[in-house]
Amino acid sequence: MTQTIGLPERYALEILQAWRSHDRERLSWNLARAAALELPGNRAEGERAEVLASVAAEMQEMAASGRTESEGVCLDLLLHLAHPEAGAYTAH
Repeated sequence: MTQTIGLPERYALEILQAWRSHDRERLSWNLARAAALELPGNRAEGERAEVLASVAAEMQEMAASGRTESEGVCLDLLLHLAHPEAGAYTAH
């Protein structure tokens, strides 16, 4: 049995990949897409989508202002969202 990856997980992975590759255009596009994500059907997916949207909005604000003090927290949350099976926050 294969587990399919949900939208919050996939979006979090795409944001992390763009961040790691320093691709600002791709990062900006992925953050905008994730900040607008809504999944009202599935409660667990919906909750992860809410967290992802909040993290993406925070990262958009950080990118616009140049501040970085929340970067580590945002990256840790993205790692957790990208790998929910790990069950714990992982240091980047």
